[in-house]
Amino acid sequence: MIKCVKVEDTGLVEAYCKKCGIEYESNIYAYNLEENEVKAGVLLFYADIPSQTGKIFYVNCKNETDPLFIEMLIKSALNSLDWMGIETVTSSAEKYSEIFKKIGFSNTPPTLELNGYFTPCEQ
Repeated sequence: MIKCVKVEDTGLVEAYCKKCGIEYESNIYAYNLEENEVKAGVLLFYADIPSQTGKIFYVNCKNETDPLFIEMLIKSALNSLDWMGIETVTSSAEKYSEIFKKIGFSNTPPTLELNGYFTPCEQ
């Protein structure tokens, strides 16, 4: 089974930041992608709630041949950002620019307006 799990352990998020050469801040979050309970990918992003902006700045996935894995990580982060009230998201993860474009990001710099991106379920 494949699942995206938000990293709740701030020490682990801090370790990911250090590995990427980024100074940890409390508004940086991470998602792990797990395949059969084994870590298969990671995504780092931040949310600036006062300015209602966010940025996905690191994505890495062991299975780079299947864009679904990377798309799952990105959409999980977008969903979290949407719940935080973030309206505009950019990306500096250029390695996967085609997948960002497929999801709806514009070009240069890759930007997505979250307002209306996710449709709430009707009851």
